[in-house]
Amino acid sequence: MANTKTSICNQALRLLGATRITDITDAVEQARILNDVYDAILDEVLVGHPWNFAIKRIDLGAELDETPEFGYTHAFQLPGDCLRIVKMEDDDAIFVRESDQLLTDEEVAKIQYIARITDATLYTPFFVSVLAARLASEIAYPITNSATASESMYKLYLSKLRTAKSVDAQEGSGQKLENLSWEEARGGGGSSNPSATPTPL
Repeated sequence: MANTKTSICNQALRLLGATRITDITDAVEQARILNDVYDAILDEVLVGHPWNFAIKRIDLGAELDETPEFGYTHAFQLPGDCLRIVKMEDDDAIFVRESDQLLTDEEVAKIQYIARITDATLYTPFFVSVLAARLASEIAYPITNSATASESMYKLYLSKLRTAKSVDAQEGSGQKLENLSWEEARGGGGSSNPSATPTPL
């Protein structure tokens, strides 16, 4: 059965022993609470690790006409789905993210980034488990009125996250960014503290 936003939310509710919902848009308290936090928690979990399914590669193309006032010589527009820049093609490149732009001294900006993936059918089983646990920790208190339940769910989230990171890291050969085909990636071949060059977790 394919993952959906509702099925993931029901996993979170099951962890809390709470009543399932028919749909995330239901006019019931559990659905309203989940609707309030789902998107923000999804972004948080996506940003927390460079999940293989959420990584994209792109050549940012031509630099922007308006250059930075100081500090860097070039500015590039980031994709609208960019949650966090993982790295630039050149491992030694220095860059910073400011708002929706990448600033750097590099004349060409090819990046690897974590994208906002909202299609739940693309999520791996381990990611779903992590997301459900994090949602459960967020909604535990308003649903159960128990701080202990919230703390317990957060510990469960951290435990599931450690396992998921380990599994996710095994899927690949440590291939360097520059060894991959950027042209293929731009054509769709490859699926914040973004203020500094992050080290993949």
